[in-house]
Amino acid sequence: MIIAGSGRSGTTWVLDVLARTFRLRPIFEPLHPGAIKGAKAYAWKHVAPGGDLAGMDAFFREIFTGDISSCWTDLRFHPAELIPPPDFFRRTESAKLMLHRWINAFDHYRTYAPLRARSRIIVKFIRANLLLGWLAQHFDARVLLLVRHPGAVVESKLRLGGFSWDPGRLLDVYRQDETIHHLRGGVYRDLLSRELTSAQALALHWCIENQLPIAEAKQNGYLLVHYEDLVERGGPVWDRIAQFFDLSSGGWDQDLLSRPSQQASATWRDNELAIDSHQSWRHRIQTKDLEDIQSILTETDETLYSAYEPLPRTATAT
Repeated sequence: MIIAGSGRSGTTWVLDVLARTFRLRPIFEPLHPGAIKGAKAYAWKHVAPGGDLAGMDAFFREIFTGDISSCWTDLRFHPAELIPPPDFFRRTESAKLMLHRWINAFDHYRTYAPLRARSRIIVKFIRANLLLGWLAQHFDARVLLLVRHPGAVVESKLRLGGFSWDPGRLLDVYRQDETIHHLRGGVYRDLLSRELTSAQALALHWCIENQLPIAEAKQNGYLLVHYEDLVERGGPVWDRIAQFFDLSSGGWDQDLLSRPSQQASATWRDNELAIDSHQSWRHRIQTKDLEDIQSILTETDETLYSAYEPLPRTATAT
């Protein structure tokens, strides 16, 4: 069982709901190149169903058999965060930051360590969208592709910032991969060679990660679910997800369905509304950023989403 999507699309929320409801063992983002040895060779890569990369079968087989085990995949924190560099404590706020990290790590251990004993596995990826056809065919995997409005994803990454969501760093991965330049008839080639604003770069990153998987969802057998549909319709969409994964549906914990994951920002978790409205990003985003997002959607021939419309141009999950 695979949950896949771009970062900031709600994949962790869906992972946690399914893992807790059906007592599954969650494996968290095993393609993180900074946390998992060997992941860099496959993260953000495009491999067609009939293709292959050296060592790819063995790497993913270790994941799907549950033989992989690390602080990141099991407990959702990187050990390096708990070991500061020698000059770290020269800053006055360092002690407080380290205390927060250790408390967070302990909380994650207490929450997720018991889940490692569960036998049935569900894996969550945010760097495998362009591998999904290969994974579905090679491992006979059931793939849930979760897609969120590009405006919401871009706004979230711009707001959070930091190394993880740095627009230039994210797009450079695709700029350096000639395979990406040829996808969808070469529609990304010119854009990848241009100077782009932060919003444009993040929007292009969303397009590269989502447009091809969405187009291939039906032929590859993915369950395509829109984040907006999941938030608006709730129960029926969750039931469809459970049925797709051959899990007994019903008996959903409504509090769990309305509560964001621990990976969500603190301001989101503390919000009394819990799960963010799928339209709230529109009140936070700058007009220029919205224009920049739409310019990329137009140039990449995006027909499912418009930066100026809150919902995808489809009624329900495919």
